[in-house]
Amino acid sequence: MTRLLLIFLMFWNSVAVSGIYKWIDADGKVHYSDKKIPQTNANEVKLAPSVSDEEIAHSQQKLNDLKQQLEKSKKESVQKQEKEKAEAINFAKQKKKCLDVSNEVEHIKYSRGVYYKDANNNKIFIDEQKRQEVTGRYQKYYNENCR
Repeated sequence: MTRLLLIFLMFWNSVAVSGIYKWIDADGKVHYSDKKIPQTNANEVKLAPSVSDEEIAHSQQKLNDLKQQLEKSKKESVQKQEKEKAEAINFAKQKKKCLDVSNEVEHIKYSRGVYYKDANNNKIFIDEQKRQEVTGRYQKYYNENCR
């Protein structure tokens, strides 16, 4: 019986049928017919409507469009994450530089005998005017970039 039903359903699209009816007889057997049989409790079987090739093509196009949107969204998400990561790295570098500048300003302001080393590793001490000039440059950088 199951095989007959399967065969019937396979050829369903090729046969024009107004309706399919199903009922169970007194022995518990299931029956199908294209006509409602009197003296049975036959119920019409609701079948899914047929779908046209045009509707299938339209649905496939919508699916392809959605797939493209998903891929685009994934790509944008990865790009956004990479950009945020780069910004975080740059922020950390800038913060470190600001800390270094702040420390250098404090060092130059409050240390006596500030010097730098030349190419021969000789200490070159700076005078008060040079100290104020360097302190001013560091302070200006700090004020413009670190607040």
